[in-house]
Amino acid sequence: MNFLTSLYEGIHKYKLHLVFGLFLVVVSVVTWWMDYAGLVDPCIYCRTERTMLGVVGLVLLLDKTVLHFLVSIYATLFGAYVSLAQVFLHLRTGVFPNGEYTVLAIGSTYLFIAAGVIIISRCFYHHRDGLNK
Repeated sequence: MNFLTSLYEGIHKYKLHLVFGLFLVVVSVVTWWMDYAGLVDPCIYCRTERTMLGVVGLVLLLDKTVLHFLVSIYATLFGAYVSLAQVFLHLRTGVFPNGEYTVLAIGSTYLFIAAGVIIISRCFYHHRDGLNK
């Protein structure tokens, strides 16, 4: 049994994609509330990351794997691209505001990567098993 097979079986058995999707939606809503309340500085990179985390979370909550595969992969790749662009912007300019934003951007990148692995493993094995509804 290889890594992707065991990952898929664990995700499918415990419905971890639903838990992770709900977590991403909650993170998105909370961070948008923090932005609306003025607790964080307005940043176009951060707002894009928040939005994409919410979109990927909503897509993971849909249980039709193949229908949302392309949308979710594009949203995941776009979110990871924006997160990494923010990190590299901080590295290039040498300015790390409070040090928090860079850490949060790196954490956001990891969330997008984890979502991508979950989506790809689910789609690959659903297609392999003939469950592409």
